[in-house]
Amino acid sequence: MKSLTEIQDEVLKTVAALQEALKELDLSTVPRVPLPHRTSSAIYFVCDNEVIKILANLREALKELDFSALPRVPIDDWECWEQLPLRTSAIYFVFDNEGELFYIGKSVNLRGRWNPRGLMTTEHTCLQSALDAGGVSLAWWSLPKMVLTVVEDALIRFHSPPRNIVGVERATTPFAIGPRKG
Repeated sequence: MKSLTEIQDEVLKTVAALQEALKELDLSTVPRVPLPHRTSSAIYFVCDNEVIKILANLREALKELDFSALPRVPIDDWECWEQLPLRTSAIYFVFDNEGELFYIGKSVNLRGRWNPRGLMTTEHTCLQSALDAGGVSLAWWSLPKMVLTVVEDALIRFHSPPRNIVGVERATTPFAIGPRKG
């Protein structure tokens, strides 16, 4: 199995190759499709073989990610967010009380995302949702901001956590307690 550093290096190289391959794409010629319940629209285009190969390489690299190698903290009180690194962009993984992955998210400021007095302005924070669930733990993988979205998307598609709903606008909190909707 590859080390976390080797996987990260491979992911960064693959994302750079993807960005290079997509530079030539003229988005002004690609039809846009309105998304239901959103103010934005999606762009669908046919990828050439090079882009498909690069995306396959990214999925292969991410398959080897060992969650047990990531730093992890139990979400057991209101002060647990203080254990998270300062000013760190990361993909984070929320595990339930049985150790099963149930949510993957991203943040340009991990500690701020989980700080109950921090960046979130909704009435329920990530931390409150996790505390309500009980026995939840949080692991994270520090990555550069420029790769968060593509890596998060690939990990969600590969692992299909029950609280990530692909193709549906996200709620104000990343996961909610109770039966999954969707």
